[in-house]
Amino acid sequence: CVRCQRRAEPQQEFRAEQGEMQGSWGAWGTWSTCSRTCGRGVQEQSRPCLPVYSPSISFCTGEHAHYRICNSNACPPSSKHIRAVQCSSYNNRPFMGRLYEWEPFNEVPVDQHCELNCRAVGFRFYVQQSERVIDGTPCGQNDTSLCVGGKCSSPGCDHYLGSGKVMDKCGVCGGDNGTGPRSLPLPPSSTAFPSLEEGA
Repeated sequence: CVRCQRRAEPQQEFRAEQGEMQGSWGAWGTWSTCSRTCGRGVQEQSRPCLPVYSPSISFCTGEHAHYRICNSNACPPSSKHIRAVQCSSYNNRPFMGRLYEWEPFNEVPVDQHCELNCRAVGFRFYVQQSERVIDGTPCGQNDTSLCVGGKCSSPGCDHYLGSGKVMDKCGVCGGDNGTGPRSLPLPPSSTAFPSLEEGA
C-alpha cells in the first residue's frame, strides 16, 4: 500500500505565557467528559501553568494533566470499531478531487499506532487522515493500551494511564508486597476494630 498524507495540523506546545517568566502550577480542574460512551474512553484533568516573573526563562515542570479510564462497559456487538467510525467520518470529504469510502489501515509501524491511517476501500493506498486518533482509541487491534494525545499509554491497576501501578502479591494496587502495615479483616460476628499488623 502507498502512504499518502494530508496537510499537517499545527501542534500545540504547553508553556507559560510569553515573556521572561517561570511557571507555577495552579489547582487541578474538574475531570473532562469521557471521550467515549462505551468500550473504554479517557477523561482528562489538567492544571494551568501560572507565570511568575523571573530574570530567567523557564516553564512549569511536572505533569500538566492526568488521564483515567472511563465508560469501560462493552459497546453493543453491532457497533463499529472506534477506528472505523473515525475513518468513515472522512467519507464525505474530497481527497485529491474525489470522494472515497475509508476503512482503518492498521499495518503501520508501532510509532504510528496513534495516528488515524485510513485505506480507500477498493484501492491500494492509505492516508494519514489525522495525526492523532480520538483519546481512548486502542493502540493496536487487541491492545489494552490506549492512545492519549497521540501517544500510546498503558493503564495502571488504579485505572490511571501511565501511572505504572501494578497489583502486588497481596492483591493491593501499587502495594509493596506486604512489607507495610495492613488492615486485618474481622470475623463476621466480631464488633472490635481491626488491628494493624506490620509485615506480610
